[in-house]
Amino acid sequence: MTQMPGVLARLRDSGLAPRKRLGQHFLHDPQLLRALVSDAGVTASDHVFEVGTGPGTLTRELALRARSVLSVDVDPGLLAFARDEIGPTQNVELLEVNALEKGLRLAGSLRDRLRSEGRFLWVSNLPYGIASPLIVAVLQAELPWASASVLVQDEVAERLASRPGSKTYGALTALVAFWARVTLGRKIPPGAFWPPPAVHSRVVHLEPSGPLGRAEEFAPYSAWVKRLFQGRRKQVGGLLRGLLGPELARAAAINAQLLPSQRPEQLRPEDFLRLAREFPAFSL
Repeated sequence: MTQMPGVLARLRDSGLAPRKRLGQHFLHDPQLLRALVSDAGVTASDHVFEVGTGPGTLTRELALRARSVLSVDVDPGLLAFARDEIGPTQNVELLEVNALEKGLRLAGSLRDRLRSEGRFLWVSNLPYGIASPLIVAVLQAELPWASASVLVQDEVAERLASRPGSKTYGALTALVAFWARVTLGRKIPPGAFWPPPAVHSRVVHLEPSGPLGRAEEFAPYSAWVKRLFQGRRKQVGGLLRGLLGPELARAAAINAQLLPSQRPEQLRPEDFLRLAREFPAFSL
């Protein structure tokens, strides 16, 4: 599994290229690939899960450090290329699977496989097109993950790690906060990828945090988060009146300890959870 020169040339010779529709940008800088694996804390005892095998550049670095690597991609051509790049090894398994099913849930077969594997680290250069929904899907699948280090667009990283009241705080922030703590990692320039994206990318590190509530509460919590953030600049009092009517809205604000003048972008995850518990079956 030695590093072979000219991976981009070999990709072009194979007639393979990143798909713009999927938001694919292949990380090919050897130093940054090694740094990403090191930052993720991968050790010889770890099982690692990767989404977006691509040409196998990150997969190969993970295999050099980890006990085993399960890597998935939707593109059979890229998987065949990655197998040739990685070469014969006993600790890498490549699967052709679409990680996201309809409804933006983690594919059932993949969920079952990861549950059977036991504790794992999630390390990926995520395709831009699926990064946000995939992160939420993996978290809500209640898998035995120990930590995650995923590479996303810098603006997505900022949203994931933002705090209530900030300009970047939004529905994605609150959904992920139900399950995990987020910290920002290294920023990576466009030139480290093929093709170079128009923006910087950034590693985000996630650690399990609880969760905030019971697993069955996530569905109503998610519904309240998404619905209220549709009117993120409006006052919560008005949004609740439009959804619940005056009397229920007044009671909901009191029970959830909300000020009617607050806006959704000022609400903490705990505030959304109190609303979900007050009206868990309310159809939004």
